[in-house]
Amino acid sequence: MSDAGPHNLKTWYPLAPASAVPAVGTALGAWLAQLHHRTSRTAGTRRTFDNATAKGIYRYAYANLATAFERHGLDVAYARAVDETFGARLATDDVCVCHGDFWSGNVLVADGPGTTTTLSVVDWEMTRRGIGATDVAQFAAEAYLLDRFCGGKGLVEAFLEEYVRAARENGEVGGEAGKEEFVKRLVVHFGVHLAFWPSFVAWCGEEETRELAKFGKGCIEAGWGANWEAVREGPLAPVLSLLV
Repeated sequence: MSDAGPHNLKTWYPLAPASAVPAVGTALGAWLAQLHHRTSRTAGTRRTFDNATAKGIYRYAYANLATAFERHGLDVAYARAVDETFGARLATDDVCVCHGDFWSGNVLVADGPGTTTTLSVVDWEMTRRGIGATDVAQFAAEAYLLDRFCGGKGLVEAFLEEYVRAARENGEVGGEAGKEEFVKRLVVHFGVHLAFWPSFVAWCGEEETRELAKFGKGCIEAGWGANWEAVREGPLAPVLSLLV
């Protein structure tokens, strides 16, 4: 594994020149779109990747969202409703194969000669059948945190724009549920990630963590209510092109 690079993307990002980061986001967006597209109609993956354990583990942030909300003085009943409405769907989602833990810590980076950078996606233990929106949202949330706290190098925008471009080119998003449901799930999952994980994996001080939780809740509300104008004003604006 050492030849895959000395850094993961999370540790590489703060050290990388700003000019190198968008290309990484673009490459990962294209790769993820292909993973989701190529496994969306593959019957054999329903048996191989019907990973009930991974589906249960992946619900962790939803199941414990109320804990983060309580810590930051937010509506605990609302957090429980989010879990009951969206967390519960993780058990039955069956659109495509999802990596299952697609974040910056699971992307290894090896800088080659010149501007060449090799990326390796690792840790596939959580791979499952699901809806690709959760992979996109998890990576986008972690990319947003890197951009916000480690230099604003354009990772989240490049990633989302390329995923959307590739997904539209493939001509199918969200399976039978449709593209609006895909975008709704993406926005909600992005919000859940930001409302929950920074409260337990520190990125900043307590006050800014509280602001992240509030921002995450706002994203959940916008996604659940299909308030696309609110989404358009934030970092997930590129995904709205999927609705066109």
